[in-house]
Amino acid sequence: MFFSSSNRLSLTLPLIIALFLPAVALADSTSQPAQVSIIKSTNIPSPPSADRMGSSGGMLSDHLLLLGGSHDGGVIINESLILPPNGTEWKHLPLQEGRAWAASAVHQNTLILAGGLLANGPTSKVTRVSLDGQKLVFTELPPLPKPLAGAGAAIAGEKLYVVGGITSANDQQASSEMLSLDLAHPDQGWKQLAPLPAGGKVLPMVTGQYDMIEVIGGRETTNGTNFIPSKEVWIYRYKPSEGTTSTGWSRSADLPTALAGATAIPSGQAHILVVGGDSFPVKGTPFAFSEAPNSPTLLFHIVTDAWIPAGQPLSLHGSAYGRDTAGNLIIFGGQGLHDPLQVSIPRTARNLNWVDYLMIVIYFSFIGYIGYYFRKQKSAEEFSLGNRETVWWAAGISMFATAASAISFMAVPALAFASNLVWLFPLVVFVPVYFFNTRITYPILRRLEITSTFEYLERRFNTELRLIASFIQILFQTFGRDLEPYQVPCPQHCDKQ
Repeated sequence: MFFSSSNRLSLTLPLIIALFLPAVALADSTSQPAQVSIIKSTNIPSPPSADRMGSSGGMLSDHLLLLGGSHDGGVIINESLILPPNGTEWKHLPLQEGRAWAASAVHQNTLILAGGLLANGPTSKVTRVSLDGQKLVFTELPPLPKPLAGAGAAIAGEKLYVVGGITSANDQQASSEMLSLDLAHPDQGWKQLAPLPAGGKVLPMVTGQYDMIEVIGGRETTNGTNFIPSKEVWIYRYKPSEGTTSTGWSRSADLPTALAGATAIPSGQAHILVVGGDSFPVKGTPFAFSEAPNSPTLLFHIVTDAWIPAGQPLSLHGSAYGRDTAGNLIIFGGQGLHDPLQVSIPRTARNLNWVDYLMIVIYFSFIGYIGYYFRKQKSAEEFSLGNRETVWWAAGISMFATAASAISFMAVPALAFASNLVWLFPLVVFVPVYFFNTRITYPILRRLEITSTFEYLERRFNTELRLIASFIQILFQTFGRDLEPYQVPCPQHCDKQ
């Protein structure tokens, strides 16, 4: 037999302890919740006219840039503000034509403005803004099919996507259109895509990540003159997700609070940070903000389709963001934000505690005890095959453990949760394969009385092939298996910041 009754008793207690301690360690390590985000002030000087509304901005060549905007009375501002790296004062640069409430996105160290409000109303102009030293360079791109103001924009791949907006200053009906422009081939012009399924939006938060465009909140038209914030979140896939053939729009989990005019910041592989915004309805114009209290700071996880509170509430609307040379996320400009803020999302890596160390010690002690107990083995057959006296249930466990890994228990279920059950198919195939192995493969190997399949390669072919196959297997077990835990889809805070 594999173990005698006394042997089983001597090995059972350490095994039970080794299996029980991971659960205790997990419960102990998760008892202290981690902070989701940290929002703090910076030494960056405040921009002049901090309450300008509807400005566009971003980080270009490590410079903070704010373009245009409007005063509280609706007067368009014909200037831009620029702050050099480590600068102590914002520089004023005049603009020939100011613009407010444009859809904007940063692409390859340039800022792209699509539409917006000019002094005489909405425009269809699309402009690429870049920096040449301390000088702004403007390059015109193909115009929008029609004027738009208050739309949202995002970059995905090499394409610019524009969603929503209004077409005239007196327009009381928000647009539901979605347009795209290939920035690698702008001469091909704008393409009209499937519209938002639930109607138009003004001032939506739009981001782009991994073949997806996310449209969050925004203002909807009701009763002809009222604009109310929305909770809706829509995701547009222009490429099918893994294991599917579906593209187009799909509904995601609603915002906990209806919001419009907030700042949505993609973070890592699957997160979106939403700060500020307005949660109250307005009348007459969608570009006014109520004197509302602070709006919650929220974090959206695309894979689990869930929202969580992510930090202190803030009172700001339409702010810009960018990352400095150290990789810190900086939020600046907009209405309500006087001093630039630094936002960080710390990783929730937990340190090992005493239970973890105790479990490691017991595990290796248990493994060492097994080696010491069977120290009198005298042959490779006895060491590797249990002297060919292994009981059926132990052989079955060994067969399953050989095929299983961290991918089987963690990565595949996570992929199935994120996409669909097509990932269940490889696991279902294991069942008939196990029957094939037990009825066909293993009896053949047993009759050959070999220690490993590599020995079979030597008998069937030659020693060289056995050595090559053994070397490849050693490389795989040494490097490939060690990387398997890192193939597990990241949980909430392991995205690259």
